[in-house]
Amino acid sequence: MDCQLYSTQQLCKEENDNVAYFFRMNRMPYRLSMDALFEVDSIVANTLHALLVDEVKLIQDTQDLQLIQETSRGLWDVVFAYLKTPGSPEHRAFMEGAFIYGDKFTFALSYNGDVLKVLMEDPQPGPQVWYLHCQEKAGEKGMCGATLFHQSVSLINLLRFFKLVLGPPFVEMHVPPNQSETPFHALDLPEVFLLSHRETYKYDVEMASKLARALLGSAGIVLLHCDEAGMMVPSNANVAYRGGKKDDVLHFLTLTSPEAVINYVRLEEAQMMKKNDRSHMPVQQYFEQYQNEEDREDEDEEEVYEEEDDDDEEEERRKMRTHCGLHKMTRLQWL
Repeated sequence: MDCQLYSTQQLCKEENDNVAYFFRMNRMPYRLSMDALFEVDSIVANTLHALLVDEVKLIQDTQDLQLIQETSRGLWDVVFAYLKTPGSPEHRAFMEGAFIYGDKFTFALSYNGDVLKVLMEDPQPGPQVWYLHCQEKAGEKGMCGATLFHQSVSLINLLRFFKLVLGPPFVEMHVPPNQSETPFHALDLPEVFLLSHRETYKYDVEMASKLARALLGSAGIVLLHCDEAGMMVPSNANVAYRGGKKDDVLHFLTLTSPEAVINYVRLEEAQMMKKNDRSHMPVQQYFEQYQNEEDREDEDEEEVYEEEDDDDEEEERRKMRTHCGLHKMTRLQWL
């Protein structure tokens, strides 16, 4: 606004120089210093924040976070973000996600790191997104269940996460994995296959639900009906894992607890994030990290079986494998 041409008493005061005003329906709900609009991410983030100022709640302290959970309980789930600074790429991604999915969830954000202490004992630095399961808590008191979003805060990752949240917590499969594609695989998400049997089906469904909650956004859970799939698997395997890439193969595992499954997925997730960061590393650092990972893999004593297609090793594989529906798998039990 050129105050020499359009003199507005309220806006054209000297103390308002270099201030950006955001109007919505002839109201001015938001004002910001021009210094905060320093590049594209900051402009988009703050513009969307001004547009959604009534929809995206600003959390100042732990009481605000508790209040938004109380008002959302039984109605909406809450997507809560902690951001270090406004105008960051993470701020933009979060606001874009809120703009797209604002009719599905309640969105809230905070720049106060102390608020995270309500959600975890030892808050980690850096931007974080939490999914608070408040819709299922109708008539209850206390904090809503919370799931930490483990991916980097980008729009692509958030949109994939929201699609997963709105879909089924897990899927069931009655054919071998290479004959059918799950919604998780279509979203390039790693998958955990629980090898299920008729006599353990009820227990397996409960376990799949718990793992789906714990690994929300990190891996999709697939209940594989061994009695119908007719696969050949290692005789002592009870879980299978497949990465998110289209050409990733199925790894059969022997894991004794859901915690072991979760830890396995977290390690795979961390390794994938490191690989994605390698393009920004100096060459020497890249090779040093690669060698360290190779050394750790050599020391790993966990028994992992990989699908192979070499006909020369077919006889050896027959000795260690049996039909999926013909063996008793090691049952997962919470520690």
